[in-house]
Amino acid sequence: MRILVTGASGFIGRHLLAALPDAAPVPHQAIPDVPLEGVELVIHAGRAAGIGTEAWRLADDVEHLLLTRLARHPAHYVMLSSRAVYGPAEGRRLRESDLPAPASAYGRNKLRLEQAGQVLLGQRLCILRLSNVFGFEWPGRSTFFGAMLDRLKREGLIRFDMAGSTRRDFVPVAQAAAMIAALATRRRGGIVHVGAGRSLHCAALAEAVIAGYGEGRLVVDAVNPYDEFAYNTALAQARTGINVSEAEILAAARAAGAALRAAE
Repeated sequence: MRILVTGASGFIGRHLLAALPDAAPVPHQAIPDVPLEGVELVIHAGRAAGIGTEAWRLADDVEHLLLTRLARHPAHYVMLSSRAVYGPAEGRRLRESDLPAPASAYGRNKLRLEQAGQVLLGQRLCILRLSNVFGFEWPGRSTFFGAMLDRLKREGLIRFDMAGSTRRDFVPVAQAAAMIAALATRRRGGIVHVGAGRSLHCAALAEAVIAGYGEGRLVVDAVNPYDEFAYNTALAQARTGINVSEAEILAAARAAGAALRAAE
């Protein structure tokens, strides 16, 4: 099977290439002109820099351009979307059947890409809505986990503006990439959750990072939980056989902390 991983130089893209060693990597700038003849599967692992802003426009997005080109080819397409399309979960265990209600520009724009892809490709589109994918990413992404690493490196501490007991679904990038690869190569359409399928206290994740780093402290400035959510991942687990344990999540957090120390 001829597979392209577009946006392959990004955080998730690099791990996808490790999970799919026969896939051809396509850097972001090469997407508009990449040849599609003979391609059976495209996994888009990149995203436009401005997709989290109100200035973003669907017609200008490189993923939308790729979707438009693929409408004229028979390839199957895998879109990496986000749990942000659901809006605030208020502690619910999110299911693929839940109606989207995005509350941020990022969530609204990701949903617009999903909807455009569904119109253009129909059942040739598989939408994978990712939970909090994390790993060693310093210096780098402006994610919750990336911010933890950055602050630990700069200030010797991790600071929360929500209760440490806040529970969220975190999935290590290696396991996420393995799930994405397994789901993509099945070439089935629809929406599937990619996550751990369990929620973890954010304080436990931070303490694991600190333990791996070898020093530091957690400072919690609030008492109320914020933005709690968990994923129902029964569909992904049934299709891939991959089950992510709490021990694996904490081990990956410690490994990220150790990698941060090694980067000094």
